[in-house]
Amino acid sequence: MLYKIPFILMFMSSLFSWHVHACKFQTRNIRYDANYSLLSNSVSLQVEMRRQNRLNSDSRGFYCLLYSYGFDEGNAGDYNRYMLNRDNNRLYYNIYNSTGFQNVLKDVDDVAQNGEAIYGYALSRNTWYSNSFDFKVVFDNSVLVPSGVYEDNITIKLYSGFPYNFPELETTKNLRFRITVDPEIHISLVSVGSSHDPNSTTYNMNFGTLETGESLSADLKVVANTPHKVYFESQNGNVLSNSRASSSSVVDYELFVNSQPISLSRAGRRVEIVDSSRSTPPVGDTYTIETRIGDVTGKDTGSYSEVITITAEAN
Repeated sequence: MLYKIPFILMFMSSLFSWHVHACKFQTRNIRYDANYSLLSNSVSLQVEMRRQNRLNSDSRGFYCLLYSYGFDEGNAGDYNRYMLNRDNNRLYYNIYNSTGFQNVLKDVDDVAQNGEAIYGYALSRNTWYSNSFDFKVVFDNSVLVPSGVYEDNITIKLYSGFPYNFPELETTKNLRFRITVDPEIHISLVSVGSSHDPNSTTYNMNFGTLETGESLSADLKVVANTPHKVYFESQNGNVLSNSRASSSSVVDYELFVNSQPISLSRAGRRVEIVDSSRSTPPVGDTYTIETRIGDVTGKDTGSYSEVITITAEAN
């Protein structure tokens, strides 16, 4: 027995060492680029491999007929995968065996069931074999995905042999995911306390017969997935003008946004009202606009009006 131990160890070393890269498997780099707004529920992707070497006459040569793929964890460090943008915001996704999103693909050492790996047979040399898998972004309607370019890189590991069956690493390639989330800003003008309505982009404050000190209010809703600014621009320069061409009469008014006074004294000049360094919640940020009528004593009769244009832009 003492003489057999070194012989057995040497034999085992020889048995497994010949096989490393012996099958000369190849696989191709793949990448996936998309715009977030265009993503459907899932996307089918493919990995391809081929065997270059002839089968070795050794008994391990049989393993060159078998291949399997492992997929590492990428940014996440576990199998709850995510992409990152430059601000370290996360966009969660995963990759699945094409079996109805039941099995997340893993590296072969972490495979607990066959569905968590892709495997097949490379029966012919220099023939590309293709296998499909599914990519799916986790959509969470309770948050706005901040704008930016999100990326993750996963190492694809191509093995000879099957999981649980002494697979040997043949080669690795890179799988790159890149998703672009465009900046989006939406504004609406609604009654105080109402929800954002993307179709409500104008609002008429009708005072009826003007009275000194009378006021009306509305809510400005801003929904944005990017840092943004909001500007107000007065047509008349902070006054209500009489519609009759023969009248030069004007009525002053005060303007408040979230109870803060706003001056629009120069007609046609944009005034910055909001400078936000963040995205908004999905329901948007609310800015209550109040208009308070000034002194109407001695003013000409007629219809008075003013137009304020509101603009929102990405920073």
